[in-house]
Amino acid sequence: MDTLYQVIVNRFRGKCLIINLCDAEEEMQKMTVLQLKEKMIEQYPEYRRDIETICINCYLIFGDVAMEDSEPLSEYGIQHLSVIDVMWRIRWDHARLGEGSCQAQWGAFPSF
Repeated sequence: MDTLYQVIVNRFRGKCLIINLCDAEEEMQKMTVLQLKEKMIEQYPEYRRDIETICINCYLIFGDVAMEDSEPLSEYGIQHLSVIDVMWRIRWDHARLGEGSCQAQWGAFPSF
């Protein structure tokens, strides 16, 4: 009997999004981080612009690891109902802000 595999994306506009991934273990083992991002856009078209921004400007984090688009979710130990966090990419700008300072590479943080 097949199970509907889902993950929860946390910290998206102050909400949790439940993403339906697939309904077979074999598919779950092969699904990549990029495919997860595509499913987010597909299942929540009302947030398309925000999700596209996340796909470019944010990491999806599981545990304390930033996930790479090309890697399968199984590489990170993602299972049914795993919780994935959204984290903004930042860069260090020592020349402008001084040693130890950081700024958002893309400006102000929206409320994700």
